[in-house]
Amino acid sequence: MSLSVVVAFLVLAVTVVFAALVAGVAGVLHCLDGATLPAAATTAASVFTAVFAASAAALTLLTSWVST
Repeated sequence: MSLSVVVAFLVLAVTVVFAALVAGVAGVLHCLDGATLPAAATTAASVFTAVFAASAAALTLLTSWVST
């Protein structure tokens, strides 16, 4: 395995962990606001998807900018 592949997997892992952390915080805050557990889980899932997509887009832009 080349170094670039290892770095790509590490960046993907950090992105997923960051998205999960933000989604977990959003879910907990939604629960503390009085929402039911299914509503909080739905909020956390949608936040995870949004943060993961935004992070992937930002990493793509950064990668293309650095490689030029």
